[in-house]
Amino acid sequence: SIIQEITPIKYQKYDRLILPQSVKEASATLMFSDVHFGRQVNEHEIEYFNQYDFDIACSRIYRIYEDLIKWVQFNRGAYSLRTLYLDLLGDFINDETRRENKQTNQWPNTITLVNSAKVLSQFILMLIPHFDKIEISGVIGNESRIPEQMPGKIQYHNYFLLIFFLIN
Repeated sequence: SIIQEITPIKYQKYDRLILPQSVKEASATLMFSDVHFGRQVNEHEIEYFNQYDFDIACSRIYRIYEDLIKWVQFNRGAYSLRTLYLDLLGDFINDETRRENKQTNQWPNTITLVNSAKVLSQFILMLIPHFDKIEISGVIGNESRIPEQMPGKIQYHNYFLLIFFLIN
């Protein structure tokens, strides 16, 4: 199937975080961008220097999750870190308007949109047990725009806006 099968994480109610009284109030912020879901780079096309695809993007997001949780657990002794500010800074899907990308992208952007929204939703669900509150903000990047030339009056004609609405 062209839509990736991603095992859903079932949402469950979590207890409020209980922290010692001595910790200082602070929040965590995670800013990330340029995941480029849909981008496909085959190693044989670039002299076996590197490769990239949906699975690699997913594993990198999982590594971000693991590193964030390790950092939070390490710092919770001194800081509360009850709130996570998740700042999504654009370019989560790869541009499909460039001629090269039309030929090399793993899927059309409509399919990429569905797959990336699933992965980002799962990422957020995995974060829920670790925070009392998660605030998500984002900016629209240039890679996910639908038309090649994006006049200001159609600034919302963008795949990332759809992803943002799907994950919130």
